[in-house]
Amino acid sequence: MSGGFLTRFWSALIVAIVVQSVWIGGGFGSGREIVEFIGRYGVNGLIAIVIGAIFLFIALYLSFEVSRVFQSL
Repeated sequence: MSGGFLTRFWSALIVAIVVQSVWIGGGFGSGREIVEFIGRYGVNGLIAIVIGAIFLFIALYLSFEVSRVFQSL
């Protein structure tokens, strides 16, 4: 892997984390909702949150990469 790819990868990861924080933070602002969700579904709830975060990262990474390639941003 080249240094350019890793730089783009980490940049996209930071953007995805910020977007996810803003997106999920509005619904789970107090943290109580997260505790209730994980408490209701146990480990499956935690796994669902992690899988959702991974899919969000992939979608954002691909979107930003397409934008970069076509210079739409």
